[in-house]
Amino acid sequence: YGYKFRNGEFVEKDEKVYLDWLEKAANQKNPRAMDWLGLWFRNERRDKDKALSYYCAAAELGWKNSLTFVAQMLKLGEGCASDLRQAVIWGAKGDSFVFGRLLADAKRALESGAPEDLDCDFDQLCYSIGWGLYWYRYGSYEWNHESDENKAFGNRRLNYYCSCVELQQTSIFTFLLCWNRT
Repeated sequence: YGYKFRNGEFVEKDEKVYLDWLEKAANQKNPRAMDWLGLWFRNERRDKDKALSYYCAAAELGWKNSLTFVAQMLKLGEGCASDLRQAVIWGAKGDSFVFGRLLADAKRALESGAPEDLDCDFDQLCYSIGWGLYWYRYGSYEWNHESDENKAFGNRRLNYYCSCVELQQTSIFTFLLCWNRT
């Protein structure tokens, strides 16, 4: 209903009423309203912090569009410090385009011999990429249409993730065995 006031469709255009309705809907945990508020604060108000908070709230409710915006903002450092690892985590759950670009950026940095240019711990980034592939992307339509180079790089990250998880499990079981014996 509030959206009609944004464009003046069937009612007189009134941005204040539009925002009031969106706030009411967002307070009732409506992810679309939260996403639209994020969009409004990002583009109209230029308040990246507030935009990111609305996007995160909607993303936590599973709103795909907001997942994409959170990943983009984390990658660019809009409304927060740039964090590629978190961008990968949010991007894996959302839009495959953002995830694919992050995958390509990481691949390029590794091939150029300059993973430090990514401003994050490269092993942590590789682990997050593997996690995203394991839980959200591997075998999906989007993944099957990735470039062969990105697939090869991603598969190496997936293997890295799986080996880390196996090592963690072994460590935990060893600890529990020792704890049980004492």
